[in-house]
Amino acid sequence: ETMKCGMKIASDLAEKMQEQFAPYFPQWYEMLQQIMIGDNIEALGAAVTTTSSMALAIGRGHFEPHMKQAMRLAERSLSCNDHPQVQSAGIFFFASMCELLGTDTETAMPTFVDYLINSIRDTNLYHLVTAKAENAGADLAFEIGEDNKEKSSEQNNNEATMDADDEIEVDDRINPHEDWHLDTNNIDKVSTAVVALDFINNN
Repeated sequence: ETMKCGMKIASDLAEKMQEQFAPYFPQWYEMLQQIMIGDNIEALGAAVTTTSSMALAIGRGHFEPHMKQAMRLAERSLSCNDHPQVQSAGIFFFASMCELLGTDTETAMPTFVDYLINSIRDTNLYHLVTAKAENAGADLAFEIGEDNKEKSSEQNNNEATMDADDEIEVDDRINPHEDWHLDTNNIDKVSTAVVALDFINNN
């Protein structure tokens, strides 16, 4: 936490100083590199975000000597499928590179747009939906056709005899008491990807 707090303070300072922060950036970047190749995944996300903010603050001219290496290091964050917040940090980093590169974005990062589109398409925004036995009424099954009504009725009768503490998966059912859980981390990742795509499209 102390490390992340320090990076946040440095990031805020860079945003306030803008190009005047450039003389201090190499020393900070040396430390950020070590974090990005380390084993602490959460620290990786913070380091990638800090690098993004500093790069935007000092501008392309000062950051360009470090850009290729920073991209290679930040690319690791995009593969952290079990850590959506770290992936979001990676998306923000490459969106920041798009801002710095301008019209050179397509040449420098030809596959980034495809990655953004796949991230939006493939990310699940909901946790698995479950229902208690008391909610497993006869109105839950989808009515697909006449041939399925008898089967559905028998299935619902069987489920209605479940113990009160039992749970069933209802991903293929309609239930007025469905318990939907939004995955806020994945929402943050997708929203970051959408913003990045919008920026690229408008530039």
